[in-house]
Amino acid sequence: MTLFETRTWWTTSPGARGDDAFDQGCLLVANIEPTTAAQQPQARVVTGSFSGLLRVYLPTSRENTPEDLLLEKQLTQAILQLDVVYPNSPVLLVLHPRSLVGYRFQSGSDGGEPTLQVAFEHALKRTACNVTRGTFGGSPTELFCVQSMDGVLTFFNQDGFAFERFLPNFLLPGPLCYVPDTDSFVTATPSGTIEAYRYLTLASASDGDGSKGTAGKRVKVDWSTVVGEFVLDIVFVSGYPFIIVLGERTIFWIKSSGGVHCCKRLESNPSCLLAYRIVDDSINLLVGTHDNGLVVLKDTSIVWGAKLDGIPVALRVGRFGGVAGMIVSLEDSGTVTLMYMGTDPTIPVLPQPHARELMYDEMDAELQQLQAVIRGVALGEQPPQVTDLVEIVLQEPLTLNTRPGAEEDLGLALPVEINYAGDSTLENVCVQVHQPPFLNVDSAQHYLPTLGPSVTRSASIVFRVGVRKDMLPSTCRVPITASYMTGAGEPRVVETTATLLLSAFCTRTPPSKSAHHKITMMTNHNVVQLAALFADVPAHAGLAAVAGNAIGIRVNTGASVTLVTSKTGSKYRLQSDSLPALGCIAQAFCDRLHQHLADVQPPLSITFGEPLPLQPYFHLVDEHLKCRHDLVRVRSLMDQRAQQLRALQKRLLLRFKDKTPSPLNHLDTLLEGTYQELLSLADTEEEAQSSLARASNELSAGTRLLVLLLRSSQASKEELDLVEAALFPDVGDCQEQGWEEIVYTAMSHLLKTKFAKSAKDIAVNPTPLQMPDDTTKLKKQIAVVCERTRAAAQQAAAGVQP
Repeated sequence: MTLFETRTWWTTSPGARGDDAFDQGCLLVANIEPTTAAQQPQARVVTGSFSGLLRVYLPTSRENTPEDLLLEKQLTQAILQLDVVYPNSPVLLVLHPRSLVGYRFQSGSDGGEPTLQVAFEHALKRTACNVTRGTFGGSPTELFCVQSMDGVLTFFNQDGFAFERFLPNFLLPGPLCYVPDTDSFVTATPSGTIEAYRYLTLASASDGDGSKGTAGKRVKVDWSTVVGEFVLDIVFVSGYPFIIVLGERTIFWIKSSGGVHCCKRLESNPSCLLAYRIVDDSINLLVGTHDNGLVVLKDTSIVWGAKLDGIPVALRVGRFGGVAGMIVSLEDSGTVTLMYMGTDPTIPVLPQPHARELMYDEMDAELQQLQAVIRGVALGEQPPQVTDLVEIVLQEPLTLNTRPGAEEDLGLALPVEINYAGDSTLENVCVQVHQPPFLNVDSAQHYLPTLGPSVTRSASIVFRVGVRKDMLPSTCRVPITASYMTGAGEPRVVETTATLLLSAFCTRTPPSKSAHHKITMMTNHNVVQLAALFADVPAHAGLAAVAGNAIGIRVNTGASVTLVTSKTGSKYRLQSDSLPALGCIAQAFCDRLHQHLADVQPPLSITFGEPLPLQPYFHLVDEHLKCRHDLVRVRSLMDQRAQQLRALQKRLLLRFKDKTPSPLNHLDTLLEGTYQELLSLADTEEEAQSSLARASNELSAGTRLLVLLLRSSQASKEELDLVEAALFPDVGDCQEQGWEEIVYTAMSHLLKTKFAKSAKDIAVNPTPLQMPDDTTKLKKQIAVVCERTRAAAQQAAAGVQP
């Protein structure tokens, strides 16, 4: 513990939003802009987050001003590490999980925007962990070595790929450092061992299949040293004879030929390390600790210590504001601070001791009770009943009047009763309706202040819901959850499913004789009169009562579905011109048929033996991806016009501030045109978002129909559950991880595991989650999974082992 604290000179907190994260490789302090011989090189502060946001700062004074942020750019991948190389002019090196990119940074002149241009880019076959650079093997130019998550060292020059080698006995990646004195790469293993590999050995090793372990055996370790701690960082400074290794509690000085020269035990756990200067064969170190501390060492001696405002994950030193030796720290939330050492002491506050003694007898009794419960469950016994659960009781839905002039029809009320029989008192019980996009709820969340024996054990809530008139319902099932904390501080979540009345969005119409999409379902019971199944659906104006074996149902968007029963057999045919409408009514039909025949033996079984409607379903997939691409294109145009608008505003502001006014040269006309185009693009983006929401909802309905038909193929429940989870029927509008890439990855995993035909189909390398250009591969994967699911069901029905 130290009495002193650092003095903040400049700080900013742009990444403290909860969604950004930073690590030790996400901070760079260097000159990244080309300069002439007459210009003085000036260091910039560069940060990169795991969400792919790159920021460049140039602090000029104590106050944080908007001009200090030179560039803020969202890259397509996460940023793992930053560095700078100097082939001819400075190049910012950025390591992504799947690429290594060099950028040239150029500040804007005459009010223009700074630019970031790609100087080179190397695609990576494997997911990267870290990168190091140097003149490997005496090369005249700098080369790059990328360590992947599966233990492969990939070497690049600035022109392209050189070679790759597998490290032997690899488990997890560790820090990577290049030592030019011995032309070696030093890394660490999870077991606390420092290993060195000579570049000549790696370059001369033969290639092989790393998955079989052959290539790893050909690479020989030059030397290895056991330090006995998990290694956080490895640093080597040119001109210093030792390699510095930062462990969990100790700093080690390792000889370049292997072996520990000396070590320094720290009083608290370190978070990062920086070696920043060599003086008289001694090296100065800055160490950040997890108790908000900053320790300055000269070799193994502590010469200063100070308190920080947060835990640093990276430390750098640079010249800012005309002052050399300014310390730059980065926290995991993205807070960047420029500081220097202060001498004002802070009075430490001692923590209050725990007054309550530990009850070892009670703890031992509770442990024995829990172990007895675990043993009983392992032997097949029923676990003890939980007494502090909240029960959600659904009441009969009510039909309300339509609100005039509204976009949605608030014509349904869902009464819910919350009951609680526990002994403790619950506070802030949150009851929530998880509404799909086609549904509107006046108040989706209700909070119950207290529930308990001393207050009240039950409460009634009514959710007023309605179906949008411009969007087809993809399902009739709506989840309702109740979340709360028990008296012992344990979280609880109780869920139930409410069923919407078809009368809220359907009416009966005359049946249609022709349709584009038809499905036929067979049951093991005689047909049920359709009038009895859909008695609650109101008839369209002027429509007579249902007669015969056919009925028509029109949904809120105008699409109609016709249901026909066979006269002699046990078949039902559903047909419609809209596949999403067919999916919605088919699910409601099956649910009502199960409910109607719940007390009849044998249990109802619904089978579907026709080919799956994959082609119309794939049309929904194509339309959804097209809407996503349209939205990305519109947003890209908006970004370009917004940058153009900011550049025009800056140039006009400079003209207006000039003491000797100059002609505007139609800049005002260009500004007005850009502004109007930006407004038009905003309206276009709103339309694209609405189109994507409708396409997502229709794709969700089509996916639910596909899952329903697959479940009618009599396959095993385990396989059907896996397929349903992989198809992901709840289609969302997220652009970062969309439905197509999620389902493609899930389908690929199923084909490599559950539905793999042979060992050759099994692979471990995951596919990257990125928006595809088309749906060709996705449709092929879905078709193969559906085919193998139905084939497995047919083999099981025939008694053949798959």
